[in-house]
Order: sequence, then structure tokens, then C-alpha cells
Amino acid sequence: MVIAAYSAHTAIRRVRPFSWINPVVKFMKSGNRLIKIGVIGGVFTALCCFTPILIWMFALLGISALVGYLDYVLFPMLAIFLVFLVIGLVQRWRGK
Repeated sequence: MVIAAYSAHTAIRRVRPFSWINPVVKFMKSGNRLIKIGVIGGVFTALCCFTPILIWMFALLGISALVGYLDYVLFPMLAIFLVFLVIGLVQRWRGK
């Protein structure tokens, strides 16, 4: 049974079988997908965090004034991808 809260003024209720949340739940149960997303996203985000790739791209595009705000976006993205990786590894470990 899947439970979802739609908004603050509605009560928590059972989700219909063909609801919007079912693909998300199905996706989150797939450990291999989460591992792939975590690794690929983590590597890409780490490259953008710790090397000047995005700084060069922003300079080429003429929006280098936004470079100061990259840390506000990249570090949370890196954390999210690492959480995906850990969840996928835990699901794979529990499945064996």
C-alpha cells in the first residue's frame, strides 16, 4: 500500500493504482538504477565542483558573474547523488 499526502488541506489517503507516485516508487525500488544514477551524477557533479569546467563554460557563454553561486547548487547536487548511491547499494546488499 502506498501512502501520499497531496497537500496540506487534504488528509493522507491511499493512492490509486495508476497514480503519479507509482512510477517514482517503482523507480526507487530498483537498486541498480539508483547506483547508476548515483555514480554518473556524482562523477559529473564532482568534476564540475572540483575542476574549472563550469567556470570555463560560464566564461564562454558570458555569464561568469554567476560563478559565485555555483557552490549553492553543486554541493547539494553532489549530496543528493551520493544519497542515491548509498540507497542503491543498501537495496542491492539487502536483496542478496
